[in-house]
Amino acid sequence: MTITPLRGKLPPQPVKVFSVFFPEKTMRLITVLSRALYRLLPHDTCTSGDWIANHTGYLSFRAVVREDENGRFRALVCKRTGYTLLTFSYEKVMDCGTYDTFRHAMSVAHHQACQLAHLRYAWEMA
Repeated sequence: MTITPLRGKLPPQPVKVFSVFFPEKTMRLITVLSRALYRLLPHDTCTSGDWIANHTGYLSFRAVVREDENGRFRALVCKRTGYTLLTFSYEKVMDCGTYDTFRHAMSVAHHQACQLAHLRYAWEMA
């Protein structure tokens, strides 16, 4: 028995109707709308990572990335000293440079913050 292929004809396609009963269509619509709103609405150009504490818990370091007016990203490391909210003091420790992408800047700043917390000031109390 041989099967003859359809010559120049495509098999019939099912008709797709948008309905709330099709969750994949609804989720796709929500995704498209949220992406459009994210692009249109202004958002903060400064992003910070989590605080990385040293072994004593008194010193903590955090990676911070800020976008400048040229569209480049500046990587910074901030330091927090103290044990409670009432005794915390904050300061900028170092500038890690300027980078083309946010991910590269955050990666460099986070790596530097980890190095400061776990190697350089691992057991410091001040």
